[in-house]
Amino acid sequence: MDGEKPKFIFRCQRCGRCCEMKEEIAIHMTDMERWSNEGLMYMVFPHISLVENFQTFTIQMNIEDGICKMYDMEKKECTIYSSRPITCRAFPLKFNGKNYFIKDKECPGLDDDNMSAEELKDIRYAAKNECMGEDQMMAVLPVLQSLILKDATEKSKDAYEKLTDEEKEKLEEMFK
Repeated sequence: MDGEKPKFIFRCQRCGRCCEMKEEIAIHMTDMERWSNEGLMYMVFPHISLVENFQTFTIQMNIEDGICKMYDMEKKECTIYSSRPITCRAFPLKFNGKNYFIKDKECPGLDDDNMSAEELKDIRYAAKNECMGEDQMMAVLPVLQSLILKDATEKSKDAYEKLTDEEKEKLEEMFK
């Protein structure tokens, strides 16, 4: 074992390749909680969306022309690097609940011999948290969706009840 190279060696080069990959960036509850605690939600909120995928919902960072909305093309840097999403913290490592695997084998940070044991521990932790975060979002989002729909329905009902008979008639005509 002595002298044997570990299977995964990585150090982020901050090259922006992962920010320009044209893939959606999953957002997890831990990301939103961290941004809220750090006062960054105002920066991130306009750039996240609730997206339906095969009858389930996910929260994702918006991508425009294949580039993450948090990536500053001029400066070639992430505007929230120190608080980037857990998906980005784990990149290019992925965990499927059983095994780790490399998501992007062309990432320029791979095989950088300067990776410390602490950095390896951190990226593995991020990859596991990303996996657990996906499960958590799958459990929480349907409940949130139901609460939002319930609230919207109640507000619509209240607004409808406040309409005059004439306004109700016009509204009913519009929907015929």
